[in-house]
Amino acid sequence: MITILLVDDHDLVVEGFRRLLAEQPDFVVVGAAGTGAAAIAMVKANRPEVVLIDYTLPDANGAAVTASLLEIDPTIKVIMLTGSEDPRALQAALRAGCVGYLEKTSASGRLVTAIRAAVAGDTFLSAADLERLREQRGSVSDQLSERELEVLELIAAGLSTRVIADQLFITVNTVRTHTQVILQKLGAHSKLEAVTMARRAGLVDHSQT
Repeated sequence: MITILLVDDHDLVVEGFRRLLAEQPDFVVVGAAGTGAAAIAMVKANRPEVVLIDYTLPDANGAAVTASLLEIDPTIKVIMLTGSEDPRALQAALRAGCVGYLEKTSASGRLVTAIRAAVAGDTFLSAADLERLREQRGSVSDQLSERELEVLELIAAGLSTRVIADQLFITVNTVRTHTQVILQKLGAHSKLEAVTMARRAGLVDHSQT
């Protein structure tokens, strides 16, 4: 069963999602939160596999809440749902670690597809979102956080996930999550491609193997 937490402050939206997800025999909604603080508490208590989160919450930005949720459990798959037309929303969602991004007006089947893609370890973005992301991208260093740059440098040095975790005093799962986010942000299909992009940007020594 795929356990799901809904995070949205509009009751009608939450109920609509509940009905939609109930049609899938392997989906279980374990709770709903109307604020970022409530979402954090519910994740600590229920450890859902997937979180569907609104970009705009009463007490916080959905991207900021996503980052907090992934600090609690890096294995959670977060999908951003938004009614915002802010062009920065997509970039903020991916920077925070979301693995999917959907407008609330999307067809219902796309939400189900996005959840299944997230659980399978894939990222779900529309063609329009991908194009918008390409237009918004700046330099590699602007896209990645300081921690993500550290992980990328160690990947470029040829270190294993376990060794990177030991060096940075974080868990193996956290390293894997950082790696996944790095690939998403850079639009890279592999760690090798991400390292190549970093080398071109002068962030990684070319002598590293």
